[in-house]
Amino acid sequence: MLARSHLCAMFAACSGELIDTKWFPASSAGTSRAADWASRAPSPPSLRAGSKS
Repeated sequence: MLARSHLCAMFAACSGELIDTKWFPASSAGTSRAADWASRAPSPPSLRAGSKS
């Protein structure tokens, strides 16, 4: 039997650029970890200071 989990993907709203993906367990602890992960997300390379687009 496989454990239930969710795949979360983070995209830059302005460009649709994929920033990161990560699997989390489908539990209240997994949901908390997913929210913490999302709150610490890095800026996509195209939005970083000094980036040339």
